[in-house]
Amino acid sequence: MNGLAAKLDNYCVIEINGIDSQKFLQGQLTCDVVSMAENSSTLAAHCDPKGKVISLFRLIKFSAQQFWFVFEKSLLPLALLQLKKYAVFSKVTFVEKNLHIAAFSEDCLPNDLITDAEVTTTADKTLVRVNAENDFYLLFSESEQAQAEQAEQWKWLNIVNGEPLFTAMAQGEFIPQALNLQHLEQAISFTKGCYIGQETIARAKYRGANKLAMFTLVADEIEAVEIGSSVQMALENGWRKTGTIINFAHYQQQTWLQVVLNKDVPLETPFRLKEDGAVYQLLENRFEEQ
Repeated sequence: MNGLAAKLDNYCVIEINGIDSQKFLQGQLTCDVVSMAENSSTLAAHCDPKGKVISLFRLIKFSAQQFWFVFEKSLLPLALLQLKKYAVFSKVTFVEKNLHIAAFSEDCLPNDLITDAEVTTTADKTLVRVNAENDFYLLFSESEQAQAEQAEQWKWLNIVNGEPLFTAMAQGEFIPQALNLQHLEQAISFTKGCYIGQETIARAKYRGANKLAMFTLVADEIEAVEIGSSVQMALENGWRKTGTIINFAHYQQQTWLQVVLNKDVPLETPFRLKEDGAVYQLLENRFEEQ
């Protein structure tokens, strides 16, 4: 992936710090916070007691007492409300950071920032290297670093990498496995012990309770998409509404969709958004159930 230097104006950073930060987050999040190395990051989720995802974010661990959550902004009100509700007896604080956020491919990264470290911090910048099918960097700074308006390229990159572009439209609707989080980085730990929603998430793994997965659909034209709406799948006797659109990207004259569907949907099934609309190809889900 080359040529990416995108401003991420629709993302924000919440800092969690305090002597109880690691212990508190370990009992809240789907990932194993304790086993994370300092100066590392992973995708992670915070769920409600029924195991439904309330917030999905990149968690950056600087130390056992300092963490950053990188959210899509629409998630923030409910995400913070849920975290603070469980934090009343813990010595932790939540602070929204006033930072510019940008995403870079390595070829567009300023030369003075290129490094092999996963998380690098200077006086006024923090750089996070994300290892994915297409690697990229997240830069957090007090001054703006990226001038390009490349939001669609950024969204497309996440879709190709299989990382959910999760917004408030999907809060409280899906368990983590329906978004393929069990296959992404260290987003879910099945061995760390109890956390909010853990019983449902474990049941989905060990008893096969989850029937959904997130898929990518592609059409060779640009058309309007409504996040949270359904798609139509072709059957022998017509079309039927199914699934939920998580997000989309318009990139290089194509429309790319992230859609939660029944995980057993036949690969050759045609999809569309509306009558006389573009026909979408279902891409093979590269994640194998274990």
